Amino acid sequence: MWVIVQRSQQAQVSIDGKVRGTIDHGFVLLVGFQDGDGQAELDYIAHKILNLRVFSDADGKMNLNIQQVGGAILSISQFTLYAETRHGNRPSFTAAGNPELASKLYDTFNQQLAASGVTVATGEFGADMQVSLVNDGPVTICYDTDQRWSKSWKTNPVLSAFWLLQLLAGVNEMREFLWDLDGTLLDTYPAMVQAFQKAVAELGGTIPADTTYQLMRQQSVGYAERMVAAQYGWDWHDLRAGYQRWEPQLQHAPAAFAGAQAVLEKVIAVGGHNYLMTHRDESAQAYLQRAGLAQYFTDAVTAAQPFPRKPDPAALNYLLNKHQVDCQRAVMVGDRNLDIDAGHNAGIAGYLFDIDRLITVTSAPEVQVTDLNDLLTFVD
Repeated sequence: MWVIVQRSQQAQVSIDGKVRGTIDHGFVLLVGFQDGDGQAELDYIAHKILNLRVFSDADGKMNLNIQQVGGAILSISQFTLYAETRHGNRPSFTAAGNPELASKLYDTFNQQLAASGVTVATGEFGADMQVSLVNDGPVTICYDTDQRWSKSWKTNPVLSAFWLLQLLAGVNEMREFLWDLDGTLLDTYPAMVQAFQKAVAELGGTIPADTTYQLMRQQSVGYAERMVAAQYGWDWHDLRAGYQRWEPQLQHAPAAFAGAQAVLEKVIAVGGHNYLMTHRDESAQAYLQRAGLAQYFTDAVTAAQPFPRKPDPAALNYLLNKHQVDCQRAVMVGDRNLDIDAGHNAGIAGYLFDIDRLITVTSAPEVQVTDLNDLLTFVD
């Protein structure tokens, strides 16, 4: 899926001399599909566009998204984005998607954008259209879902070549890292699982370690508490109280994951900064100290501060604004979808660390790895 995004002051599309759609300030989208595109591509692009921060704030900086400025979208189908121009002078469009499928995807995409509350005007799929706009800036941004970062860039020769060129060009390399703690920097899950099992046993129940781990990794501790309590007919607050009593007793000195220190060190070496954003209390700082990682962090937000939980971006926005972080070079690193969603909600990239491939990915991370060492490539 290809989308060209143009920030516009005004725009309209006409068919047979009649205006079909018009907007004032907002985005003009040129949208193309190829065979194989589906809901995952729609979700990824819709999220990117709705959270794209290219509108000026009170200080004149590109810092606001289209919803924050009350903008609208003019969406135009554009199969010519898939033109093949390497041979001869007459482009081929055989790479464009099947029109029947592309038409359905185009309609679904527009509905998905509109469901966010943004006004969406459209042209007509397959029609001969005349589009006029005033490009504001100009600001023009391209999205190609085939070029999302993921673990596959190392094993797919086509993607590998693409990303090598990107890295040589210095594109999208990051130096401002915002980190989750549990399951990302430190392997706290073994003690967490034991604590949960003990809390369940105290109430007269049992739960296997692997089931507990999967519930925590794929969802959250809170989800596990509510689900198990519901199965037994308990008040989940009682289960939480037991877990919170046992976990600090069992969580002494969690080990850092392989590669964690190397990435943190490289971020500092290139002039960047590391920040911590965790739902754990001040014990997080003690655990980082014991793991030898505390000295790499500029600042931290913990449960001691009154921010809502991820994926709400409030805590991340606090850190980003406090330290005047360049969001184009900032990334949230975490082990669950809610970490990536929090990053995206704050207008920054998200890198998913999924060490055991347990996560059903719904958050469209820009990078997905099973080894933190793989992130070294993306630090500059």
